[in-house]
Amino acid sequence: MYYLLIRATVAMLQWCRRALFALVPLLLMPTAMLRLQLALARNHARFWAQSDGSADEYLDMEEERMLRKHLGDVQSNRNERRVLDLFCGGGREARLLAGQGWQVHAVDAMESIINSNLRTRAPDGALKEIEYSQGKLPFALEKMQTMYAAIVICHGMYSTIPGRELRGNLLEELVRLTSDGGRILVSALLRPPGNPQSYFRRRRWARLLWGNRKLEQGDVFVGEFLHFFPDQEALLNELQHKRLRCVASGTQRLGGADQRCYVMLEKCAADESSDTRT
Repeated sequence: MYYLLIRATVAMLQWCRRALFALVPLLLMPTAMLRLQLALARNHARFWAQSDGSADEYLDMEEERMLRKHLGDVQSNRNERRVLDLFCGGGREARLLAGQGWQVHAVDAMESIINSNLRTRAPDGALKEIEYSQGKLPFALEKMQTMYAAIVICHGMYSTIPGRELRGNLLEELVRLTSDGGRILVSALLRPPGNPQSYFRRRRWARLLWGNRKLEQGDVFVGEFLHFFPDQEALLNELQHKRLRCVASGTQRLGGADQRCYVMLEKCAADESSDTRT
């Protein structure tokens, strides 16, 4: 008798757990993940505000190499050398690109860091070529109509976009806003799935809270959101698009087994076929 009661109780608990997993995502997704993305943006803004003007020290060696090598040969006249710097943070990439002769439009989600960049911008010289604006990314791109010869998402910030669907929408917007022959630099975080890192434990807690409908292997969201790709091939697969081809890629080692991966893409003309992995 007690055995049957225990079996019935366990079955009821399992049913309740499945019901919870089915119901809670409908209540919290995708707004919960977007709130965590915003929490990450606020943390970044506080970090840059406290960097005391030393933001340029955080430029990755691989990032700088890619920007100098592959965004120095874009074929466009001086009046068309416009570059869109997304998730600009402390403006380190914007300053480097302005120094290379680009007209930079730098966008960040947090008004506080934009105001800080405007206060510290030099009144003359190359930094006059930087226009800063605030916008919630990636949604702010939907209202943009200006075409750019290049777009950059540096320092792993592609990994802050929650969910493959939203990242796919972002990629479509990047293609739309880039002129033919233009370049797109995408940077994301890598973490080998076999590495015993804390995101596995965090993911189990997240599954308990949010269910498993939209969770991906590599998602980390306890207080803020990040997505780690297992390797460079997984990132390249996600970046495949009929109008894009891969020009170059490279990685920057971080702590432990983590890396930042940089992928330079080129937009092909409509009548050209492409493979992101070439």
